[in-house]
Formats: sequence, C-alpha cells, structure tokens
Amino acid sequence: MNDFSELELAIGYIFHDKTLLRQALTHPSYSNEHKDCPHYERLEFLGDAVLDYIVGLILFETFPDMKEEFLTKFRAGLVQEKTFAEIADKLRLTDYLRTSGGKQVREICSSSAVKCDIFESVIGAVLLDSDKNIALVKKIAETQLAPYFHQDFTDYKSVLLEYCAKRGITVAFQSEESIVDKKSVFHVSLWINGAEVASLDSDGKKKAEKELAKNYFQKNFYKLF
Repeated sequence: MNDFSELELAIGYIFHDKTLLRQALTHPSYSNEHKDCPHYERLEFLGDAVLDYIVGLILFETFPDMKEEFLTKFRAGLVQEKTFAEIADKLRLTDYLRTSGGKQVREICSSSAVKCDIFESVIGAVLLDSDKNIALVKKIAETQLAPYFHQDFTDYKSVLLEYCAKRGITVAFQSEESIVDKKSVFHVSLWINGAEVASLDSDGKKKAEKELAKNYFQKNFYKLF
C-alpha cells in the first residue's frame, strides 16, 4: 500500500517524510531482495528506547503514590511484545508491511514479534519525523496505550515472594485436592511466618496461589511498600 492516509489517521500523526513511515514498515526480508530499501530495525531500536522512557514517565505522573517496585513491574507489563502486538493489530500495521514474496509472508505477518517490532519502528519514525518532539510522541503513546493503563499486569505471587525473601519472611502455599461433581477442586492456603493468613477454593492450584497473593498484597499494600 502506498496511501498511508488511513494509517496516519489511526496513529494520530501526518508524516512530513513518508519515506520514514515506509521504512518503518519494511521487513528485513524485503530489504534482502531490494538492496536500496532500508528496513525497520534501526527505527525499531529507537522506538523501543523511547517507549520505555515514555511509559515510565506516564506511570510516574499517573501514579504519584506508587512505589518503585510496583512501577517497574507495571512498566514491564506495558512495554512487552503482547501489548505492542495488539496495538499493531488495532492499527492494522501488517496491512502496510513490505516483506519478501513467497511462503514467508503469512508467517511474517502473523508473528507477534514482528507486529511488536513494527509498532516500535513506527514510533521511532514519528520521533524523527517530528524533529524529536517527545511531547507529541508521548501523546500518541498515551492514546494507544490508554486501554492498558487500568489493567493489572502485576504478578503478585512473585512480588510477595521477592519482598519476603529480602526481609527473611517465610511464605508458603499449601493445597488439598478434592473431587466435586467429578471435577478437581483445590483448597489452597497462604502461610506467612508459619501462620495461615488466607485460603480459598479454586479449580486451579496456580490460579488460587496468585489470587491469594494478590488479595494479601492489596490488603497490606501500604505495609509492604
């Protein structure tokens, strides 16, 4: 596709230099066949770096009371392949992607890693085309990431285990399996320093452990952090 008007509308930015956007949407396999066409990898590198910075800044401004450990884990949940690939799908970036011909096309365009790469490369292209206007790129990133800011990416079990390990606090999960209506039901309990602090029944042991850790974390959030 040579007409980027719909894509630019979806991104929220009109490029002055369309060749930058074209490069951001050129897979290395295409460059291998067309030596005069640069691919997206350098722009991806730039976009990855600026998104990491911008997401950190947005979280810092949005959650003024959130501690560093929580901010770090929240950013990791946002700045990841799955999130960026979903945004790339919403923007239909692979519709504009130039790749080599042949059997590779479907595999390339369906790759979550490639989708993530081209979203990052487009962000890198916006940064360069806007004369490194961080405020503008931040606005675009906020718009695209807005649906994700209220999702909870925290692995509470890991947070709890890490926190307690650093402070010499023992954490243990105990479980008992029973069969109810021919289905497995797990009674899982959380123990802190040898005392049971919570328990619940669930159809999955790991799911119950994460839920117990989350409930305990949220109940004791200000004590822990």
